[in-house]
Amino acid sequence: MRFTSLTQRFSVWFMAVSLLPILVIGYSLLRVFKTEMETMVAQQVSAIADKKADQIDKDLLERVLDARALSKLKTTRQAMVEFAQVFAQSGMEAAAYHQLDVHYHDYFQRLIDEANYCDLFLVSPQGAVVYSQLHKSDFASNLFTGPYSHSGLAQVSRQVLSTLESSISDFDYYPLSGDAIVAFIAAPVMQQNKLLGILALQINNVRLWQVLTDNVGLGASGETVVARSENAHTALVMAPLTHQSDAALKRKIPLHNPQLATAIGNAILGRRGSGIITDYRGVKVVAAWRYLPRMGWGMAVKTDVEEALAPVYRVRTFSLIILGLALFAALVGAVLLGRRIVMPLQNLSHSAQEIAAGNLQQRVPPAGQDELGQLAVSFNTMAAELSDRISQQKQAQRQLEAANKELESFSYSVSHDLRAPLRHIQGYAEMLTRASSGQLSAKAQQYLETITDASMEMGQLIDDLLTFSRISRIELYENRVILDELVQDAIRGLEIAMQGRNILWKIAPLPPALGDPSLLKQVFTNLLDNALKYSRQRDLAEIEIGCAGEENGQSILFVRDNGAGFDMQYAHKLFGVFQRLHRADEFEGTGIGLATVRRIIARHGGRIWAEGAVNHGATFYFTLRLPLGG
Repeated sequence: MRFTSLTQRFSVWFMAVSLLPILVIGYSLLRVFKTEMETMVAQQVSAIADKKADQIDKDLLERVLDARALSKLKTTRQAMVEFAQVFAQSGMEAAAYHQLDVHYHDYFQRLIDEANYCDLFLVSPQGAVVYSQLHKSDFASNLFTGPYSHSGLAQVSRQVLSTLESSISDFDYYPLSGDAIVAFIAAPVMQQNKLLGILALQINNVRLWQVLTDNVGLGASGETVVARSENAHTALVMAPLTHQSDAALKRKIPLHNPQLATAIGNAILGRRGSGIITDYRGVKVVAAWRYLPRMGWGMAVKTDVEEALAPVYRVRTFSLIILGLALFAALVGAVLLGRRIVMPLQNLSHSAQEIAAGNLQQRVPPAGQDELGQLAVSFNTMAAELSDRISQQKQAQRQLEAANKELESFSYSVSHDLRAPLRHIQGYAEMLTRASSGQLSAKAQQYLETITDASMEMGQLIDDLLTFSRISRIELYENRVILDELVQDAIRGLEIAMQGRNILWKIAPLPPALGDPSLLKQVFTNLLDNALKYSRQRDLAEIEIGCAGEENGQSILFVRDNGAGFDMQYAHKLFGVFQRLHRADEFEGTGIGLATVRRIIARHGGRIWAEGAVNHGATFYFTLRLPLGG
């Protein structure tokens, strides 16, 4: 069939191709709706997960604070002293012990009843349970050498004796409570900085289970899974499941199968997130995972995709009907509108070609007051705006180039103009020191030394800031880097810092990496200098360099020391500019070294993080890409 009229050809081709755009639009809308629905459900599940995590943490914190408060009561301290003395001298069968038991029984029973605890214990510093409210067989036993040395009560007691801080054990079976799943909270009983003993409280799992099994907002398939890591390959479920009521401390989730352990595996590793995954049953679910740091558990809150996205499936069926009707209407409208829109479309096409060729002054002739006329006006408006935006873009580019020149000028000023006054300050301070030798008072001499030290510190700060700013601008020259040789070079460059030090180096073989050798050397130099500085107060400084495996095709490297360490709640401040976790009079530094390391690692496509504890050293982990071919 031949068509001599453009209107006829337009009508035929419009009817032929209208099916595709209608289907694409319908599919796109359905995809958008599905995506929005998935996002909404994920946000809802995440909100529930955050609420549960907050409830659990607040409940456990309240328990810990209870134990801490009870341990500080005068009556508790008095009871601790009296029970320990009578128990050690006469044993629990003595009349004196029974008198104490009767005297304090109501006091401790009231404490237990008010907070709904299962039992209360007083433990001597030697591990003897000198008092128990229920007098079960753990009473009068020794938690360190007796039959319950592996119980949660014994573990938490040893922890308190070791740290003199309140502690909570993990939930586990306790035979003396009918194999119920319980936990123990303990706090030191102190008087004038002297350890009198330990107050321990036994709690059941009722309140925790109520939070975990509450599936309001999650639907019929909703479930909350909490688990702790048994080993590198297995996680142990800690609470009942919707689909298995006796799962607590029985059901195990294999961590070596990422398809079935995405949520729990990430949560146990301290990560948080949400999304559509496959759960431990092999079912697609919308899940949110969180880490519960107080217990070291991972938590996954989830609901089945089939239930959560049921509205999407209903809309899909309805959309197919609507799309069919829209297609029919489009086919009818094509014939009616073809003749009317051909000419304006030709004009529009011609103008578009002119603009595409660079003639931004081209405009579409007026086409009336109807939609086609409005289209012509919109097209002309678009062309004018495009011309303006291109002009603005050129102006912005010129401004950016000027800003870069100003930045270079600033760097030059910092390198030269700011250094000159510092050199004058240092020089004149030294000249003044020599010229007034023996004439100035000790305080004046101290002022001169302070001026010299401050100017030197300012010079070092300028050097560090320049280094930090240059990291983002210098070009990377990536090569295959032999990290073993690079580490040795970095250590040799720190010989001055090692003079007079007793240092034990533990350097494991490192895999090669892909990166800029000079920048990677700076990473190791900064981290090793950090380790040397913060282990300075150790008689034997131990510094370890090694590889902790791979992650997403990248090596996980680490530098570990046994120095001052840091509090993990401030770990997020380690890599900020000018962020320091120790006073300047304890450890010198400008607070820029770790920020520089993070920027170098980021430019190499890796990440860096740290783990540590106060007075127990620190470990800095970072990832680097492996070169092609290993």
